[in-house]
Amino acid sequence: MAIRMYSWRAARRAGVTMLVTAGLAASAACSTPGDAQEVISQGRVVDGMASSIDEGTTRSYTATYQLDGGETVTVVHTPDPYRDAFLFPGGRYVSTPEFEMTCKGGGCTLIDPLASNAPLDTDAIGEVGGANFLPAQTILGLLTKAALDTGASIEQSDATLVGEHASCAQVSGLSNTDSDAFEACVTNRGVVGRFTGTVDGTAVNMLLVSYVENAENAHFDVPPEAKVDDRRKDVKKK
Repeated sequence: MAIRMYSWRAARRAGVTMLVTAGLAASAACSTPGDAQEVISQGRVVDGMASSIDEGTTRSYTATYQLDGGETVTVVHTPDPYRDAFLFPGGRYVSTPEFEMTCKGGGCTLIDPLASNAPLDTDAIGEVGGANFLPAQTILGLLTKAALDTGASIEQSDATLVGEHASCAQVSGLSNTDSDAFEACVTNRGVVGRFTGTVDGTAVNMLLVSYVENAENAHFDVPPEAKVDDRRKDVKKK
């Protein structure tokens, strides 16, 4: 089951890249030659960052980010079984083959696991963690919009974050999006290294301060002290 889940999710992530490529082709077809070349060039930058993040999900890792105000958020991932955990000061969001869990205020709610081809529930992550942290999925969405925006400018640069090389994109001139300008960096290990910008009116400043290629199983478990509301349909209630 875990292997099947991973293969479906890998296919879903590859599909995101293909959708970007298809969108670029459609946008280019409707643009002047100069605009079309710009769209394709910007798309290559985004595709490269998306591919790096895809590759990063084939490894187990624990990544810690510092936010404005000194708070930290830890993201934990394993590829087999395919699991993700977002650990916030006020709670956590966890996705495993057994359940999707949100914890806040001493209580945890468990619901049926996500479909194997479904993306993470970014709304649930936002409800637990707040608006000043963005998961990689949301950042890739912003980059994709930028790549398809013929009026946007995407400038590529390099950085070193937690001792690792990172590719960065400085985006400006966006229209009809959640943010008109931002910077996003992805390390060569395939995780978001930095994000700076204003999204939906909220200033977001995330900086990767720690990355290790291992993951503790306890991060994906229901906290032993939590009051649990188990809403899964296929679990027998005691």
